[in-house]
Order: sequence, then structure tokens, then C-alpha cells
Amino acid sequence: MPMLAWLMVAPATAAEWTLRATLDHALAHNIELRQDDLDLRTSQASVVIARADRGPTLSADTSVSGYFDAAAPDATDDGAAWSLGVSQPLPTGGTVWLGGSQSHSSVEHFAGRLTPDASAYTFTGLTIDQPLLDGAWRSARYAVDDARLGLRAVELRVRDAKERLVVEVATAYWQLIAAREGTRLAVRSVEIAEAQLGDTRERFDEGFAGSGDVLQLERALGVARQSRVVAEAAERGAARRLARLMGLPLEDAAVLDLVDRPDPPAADPDPVAALAEAREANAVYRLATLDVDDARRGLAEARSAALPDLSVSAAVGLSATTGGTDALSTLTTNPDRAWAVGASLTVPLAWAGPRAALEQGRIGLSRAELGAEAAWQDLVAQVQAALDAVGRDRVRVALAEQTRLAAQAGLAADQELYREGRGSTRDVVRSLELLEEAQVAGLAAQIDLQASLLDIARLRGRVLLDLGVP
Repeated sequence: MPMLAWLMVAPATAAEWTLRATLDHALAHNIELRQDDLDLRTSQASVVIARADRGPTLSADTSVSGYFDAAAPDATDDGAAWSLGVSQPLPTGGTVWLGGSQSHSSVEHFAGRLTPDASAYTFTGLTIDQPLLDGAWRSARYAVDDARLGLRAVELRVRDAKERLVVEVATAYWQLIAAREGTRLAVRSVEIAEAQLGDTRERFDEGFAGSGDVLQLERALGVARQSRVVAEAAERGAARRLARLMGLPLEDAAVLDLVDRPDPPAADPDPVAALAEAREANAVYRLATLDVDDARRGLAEARSAALPDLSVSAAVGLSATTGGTDALSTLTTNPDRAWAVGASLTVPLAWAGPRAALEQGRIGLSRAELGAEAAWQDLVAQVQAALDAVGRDRVRVALAEQTRLAAQAGLAADQELYREGRGSTRDVVRSLELLEEAQVAGLAAQIDLQASLLDIARLRGRVLLDLGVP
């Protein structure tokens, strides 16, 4: 049976709130969680943007130029060029370009007649530029990897916020139930104290009770009324807290009709399995391991950046060169095969900066690894403490049940004595108070056990899974 199967209950009516309905409403309307969802959508958009930046682009360029020589006013030197192609970034950090280009120049002399001297060059083919060092192989993927890592971190933070909200809402739900039971008991205590005081005053008037008895009951009634004021204030505060977590208007807090009662499962999680699940799924610990991944990537970047800047280029295609202006026609009828290769090397003379950056990367990785180790130790301690709390609350529930049974037996005995004329109404009333106190204490113990089970489920990363929340 899943740990949180007791939550899977549909609302009874539109005016009533089961725990599951309360949790669903909080997950959909809690203000802070809605803000976290906006952060998640922003990170998702960042991944789309980073991927789009690695997509193909279409480029078109054209230019014209002219030159007039003052010493030869009868001559002009004109030029024109254009290019059209598609460029695609490569995963290796390089760029491939496919397209064509043409350049044209002409010199015209005016000495009574036109004597043009023109030339044109046309090329169409494939060009590749590929950096080899200085972070080129990683920088091409850096933006996308960074966006993905950021998205993963936000997803984990949002999941952690949802898990914590589930625990907070469930705890607030049970606390409001407990507060209302406390108010009911306080009101009942006032009613009992008023009845006892009235009965004692009658007995005092009849001479069967002393003034000390009346004063004692008046003092008890005052204490009961003070307790009722405190209990009613606690109930209002608990209702406001639950409404705030649910995203409801605070004026609706007083009308929350909670229908569920705690019903913790009989089985407790296995300690070894709980730790294994926590290591795999706990959001806070997974965030710490993401920091290690990010630090390793930063160190790799620093190592790559310390290398010289080396790049190679290559081109292959068809070309045509003519003495006239019809190079395109020549390219289609009698092209030349063309190719080119090249290399470029840049070596920094000062290595102090790259060495310092490399040392920073090593320090950052060490810090991240220590942070992950600390997060794991904290998680182990939290899981063990939560398991201890579950065991403690199990014992409290059992003891509270024994106390309730004893109080119930005591009430039955006092009622029997009263019927036989050997007991008093005060004894019966006191036994009734003890039974109600035992019932409230049992409810509190069950609520604490429920909260402990929720806490261990959160640490194991199973709260949302057991609830079926995406």
C-alpha cells in the first residue's frame, strides 16, 4: 500500500475539503509555487533559445565601389560583389557554409571611345572553418548545456518547493483539525465548569457546600474561559495559515470545512531502502550533485581555454574567372574545380591568467564536491531523524490509545457507581473530561505520526509520486 494512499479521497461535497482536494488546490493556486512555475517556464524558453542559436542562417551580401583618379579623369575603376549562402554551426564548434559568391571589377578609359577592361570571379561550393583548441570543442555546446543545466536545477527547485508545500499544507490541515478539536474541548470545559459552578451554588444555598468550593469552581471557570479564548485564537490562526498556503482569500479561512481525519498506514519505510531512495531522488541532494557537474564543466573549460588558439579551414567547389563580365555563364559551361586549405595558430605569451583560471576551476570543483558530501551527510541525518520521529510517534499513538481505553473504562465505572448511588456527578463529569482529553491527545499523536510519515516521504522524493502529481 503506498505511503500516501490515505490521501486519495475525493471531496464529499463542494463545500467540504478533503486533504487531497486541499492539496490539489494548493498546488494549483499557491502564490509562491506559481512564481516558481514562471521561473520554470523561463528556463524552458532559455533552452529553446540556446538551441535556436545553433540553427542554420541565411546570409546575403552585396556591395559596389567606384574610384576616380584625378590624374586620369578619363578613367573610372568600378567594382561589385555579392554572396548568398546558408551557414550552419557544427557541434564541434566549427561552421559550414554552402553557397556562391561573385566579384566583378572594370576599368573604363574614355579617349574618344570606350575601351573597357573587365574581370570577374565566381565561386560556388562548400566552406568549413573548424577551431581545434582554446575551448572550441566545448564552447559550441556551452550555451545549450548551460541552459539545460539551468533548467534541470530549476526543475529540482520547483519539485522541492512542491514537496515542501505538500508537507506544509497537510500539516496545516491537520493542525486546523487539532485546533478545532482543542476549541471544542475548551468550549466543553467551560460548559462543564459552568454547570458545576451552578450545581455547587445550589448546594451552597442549601447548606451542603462551603464558600471555598464556590470560589474554587469560580476560579476553574475563569481558567476554562481563558483557555477557550486562547483555543479560538489558535483556531483562527490555523485557518488563516491553511487558506494562505492554499491560495484562498483569507476571509474564506473561517468557512473551511475539513472532513478527513488522520489514518496513518500501518507499515513504516525500511531504513536502508529509504536512504537509497533519498540518494536517488532527494531534490536538495540532486541540486548539490548538479553543482559538481557544473564545476567539472567549468574546470574543463578552463583547461581548454589554457590551450593555444588553433583553427583550420577548407573549401571545395567550382570557380570561374573571365576577362569579361559573364563569369556566371562560364561557371555553368566550363567551370574550374577549386579547393583551399588553411590553418591559423595563436599562442599567448603570458600564461599567468590561464593558469590562475585553471586553479580557480580546480578549487571550484573541490568546493562543489565538499558541498555534495555535506549535503549527503545532512540528508542521512535528516532521514534517520525522520525515521526516529516515525518510531516515536508510533509509540505515542499506542500509548494514547491505551490512555483512551483506560479513560473510557474509568468513565463506565463512574457511571455505574453513579447509577448505584455510590458516586457523584462530579466524578462522572471529571471522567468525561479525562476521556475527551485522551481523545484529543490521541488525535494529536496521530497527526504527528502523519506529519512524520510525510516528512520521510519528502526526504525520499516520493511525496509527489505517491500523490500522482507531475
